[in-house]
Order: sequence, then structure tokens, then C-alpha cells
Amino acid sequence: MTLAGLDGRKAVALTRSRALFYKLPLSLGLALGLLAGRPSLASEKTVHGAILPGGSREVGEDRYRSPEAFEETLKFYAKTYSQERYPRRRIADLPGVRAIHLENPGHGGWDGLNIYELNGETRIFVLARAQTPRPAKRKHR
Repeated sequence: MTLAGLDGRKAVALTRSRALFYKLPLSLGLALGLLAGRPSLASEKTVHGAILPGGSREVGEDRYRSPEAFEETLKFYAKTYSQERYPRRRIADLPGVRAIHLENPGHGGWDGLNIYELNGETRIFVLARAQTPRPAKRKHR
């Protein structure tokens, strides 16, 4: 299209700054849309620094009921905590009971998680890290 074909309108070049002006709102909108698509991120809670699945309900001190079945809860923790950094081991060998211990190598205020299924319910027990008492400060004379 030539300048004569614009019927008196000015030709406007798409410069880098003008392109950024148009692309930035699109990028922000896309990012916000992706975050809104994962409502579980907003509903996840932490206990002693350990992340619990969204919708978990407290049933006792540091004990929570998972809203999902045992396998789905394990999939959540496989995505949340990698097996390379957070090793797992079976802790129960009883009929009708499945239990996994997820070990924390030292990040946060928790030593590990016990994830277990009993009577069709999946529960999560957060093992809080023992607080070591700080030595009393001595007054200097």
C-alpha cells in the first residue's frame, strides 16, 4: 500500500516502543489468565512451611484430611516436592493401610510428612521440626 492509498491518513510506523506498548498488556493478560486457571495455587496452605493440597481440612494438631484420594495426593506431592530432593519411603505394611513418609532435607520448619490412607480417607501428618532452645545470652560486665 502506498502513501497515496491512505486517503489522507498519516502512515504510522510500528516502532519497537509502539510494539511493546501493544504486546505488554497482552503478555500480562495471558500470565494472569494462566494463574487464574490454577485455582489450587491460591487455595494451598502451608503448615510449618510444608505445602498442603488445596481444600485440606484440619482434623487434629498438625493432622489434615486431604480432599483427594491417596494416589492423587501422592501425585500432588510428586509435582510439589521432587523425589530427588525429598526422598520417600513406605512406612506401613498392613492390609488396608497405605502410608508414605516424605522426608524434608532441611528446608522450613518441618522434618517430614506422613501421607496415609485408612478406611478410605487420605490423611497428612506434618512432622514439625523440634525447636532447639537458644542458649541464654550472658550479660557483659
